[in-house]
Amino acid sequence: LLLETGYRNALVKAQDEGELPPGKNPRALARALTNASVGLAVTGRLGQGPSVISDVYYGTLAMLH
Repeated sequence: LLLETGYRNALVKAQDEGELPPGKNPRALARALTNASVGLAVTGRLGQGPSVISDVYYGTLAMLH
């Protein structure tokens, strides 16, 4: 919950400053980013290759645009 709250606060600030499009939902994005963060940690521990980690990374960033 702490990680999600941190993401949400950062996303709300980014939206207020015009860095995140107004149609984006900061709470939903915060939850998705939290899930991606945990998922990346698990994926790394499972020994997945760099291409898998890269796909998750770039897919996550795409949510923000």
